Amino acid sequence: MENPKIRIRFDLYYFEKINDSDESSVKYFLQDCVKNLEEKRKNISYSLSYQKKKCGYLLRIGSRQSSKHLRIYQKRNGLEFELEIKKQETKKLQSFLFSNQLETFEDSSIRCYYEYLWNYLVFENPFTEWLAVGGRKLRMNRFLSDSLALSYLKPKLARDIYQNFDKKPETLCFI
Repeated sequence: MENPKIRIRFDLYYFEKINDSDESSVKYFLQDCVKNLEEKRKNISYSLSYQKKKCGYLLRIGSRQSSKHLRIYQKRNGLEFELEIKKQETKKLQSFLFSNQLETFEDSSIRCYYEYLWNYLVFENPFTEWLAVGGRKLRMNRFLSDSLALSYLKPKLARDIYQNFDKKPETLCFI
């Protein structure tokens, strides 16, 4: 039985190194994200705040009380993209963790992180290049694992394609 006093939270983040000269670029990137979110706001309800702090700029999406809370903020020499996952959102993740399904836990956590950021950020920017590339890999890995393991492919060939896709993207063109 669950103990109602125990609260589990997962914090997932990515740190993007930046140059000191990129400070104004950070400002414009976060402002573009705010503008993009305000355009979407008609259909989406979330808390949104953007401000200049002592250490740099900060963008918050969602409130601290919500099940998911995203913060993007400047740190020394970088920009951190941090997602807090709480409440009901942690149930599935914690079940994977507590049942020692670590690969599933890791995959589900990363997928949750990428999908959340994918919905809220602007991609025409060097600060989110890592997100675009990683998101493509996640979607492609799902595609490869679900779609290419067809009966006419030998199992070893399908496995080799799936495992080497990141190293050899031209493999897909070969097929």
